[in-house]
Amino acid sequence: MKDFPSLPEPIHSDSFIYQNRFIIDELNYDKIEMSEMHCSLFQTLTPEQVEVYENIMTTVLLELGGFFFLIWLWGN
Repeated sequence: MKDFPSLPEPIHSDSFIYQNRFIIDELNYDKIEMSEMHCSLFQTLTPEQVEVYENIMTTVLLELGGFFFLIWLWGN
């Protein structure tokens, strides 16, 4: 960004993040409940769904970047 002086510098402080109501709302969830729901729903996945899940999670956890497009029976 420093190569483009006309553009504003991004704010990197945590205080900015936690002043944003939308970010606060997104981070405000019951992590224990979500973990339990994840375990419950994971057990219902088909082998094909498990393969897709593992591919996506591996890509995310290894910070490889990528684009995933999932199609459901009822639409995207």
